[in-house]
Amino acid sequence: MQNSQHHRRLSFVDATYADLPRPVHWVFNGMGVFLLAAPFLFMFLSWFLVVLGIDMLQSVIGMAGASVVFALLDMLKLAALVFALALSFELWASSAELIEEVHQVVDNCCEDFVSHLR
Repeated sequence: MQNSQHHRRLSFVDATYADLPRPVHWVFNGMGVFLLAAPFLFMFLSWFLVVLGIDMLQSVIGMAGASVVFALLDMLKLAALVFALALSFELWASSAELIEEVHQVVDNCCEDFVSHLR
């Protein structure tokens, strides 16, 4: 008879740890998802904060004839966007290695949990 559970793509817990309680699987899978998404989230958060800071600086400076400063700050925003997109592409290109590292971390956590249970 086949297993009634469907294979989930974001399941980081190995099949050898199937005897662990279901909430432990949820915790370790949640940790794996967070570790996988953290680089992307922090990269986009830092880009957002840089753009927000530049916008606030532009509003503080005001329209006091500082068009050159506004142009430089707008170029800085564009450079931050290009850097964020390039870093995002680099993270996406190395995602297979990142997934392997996350699987290794979750496996180590499962081993430690099982050793503490015994």
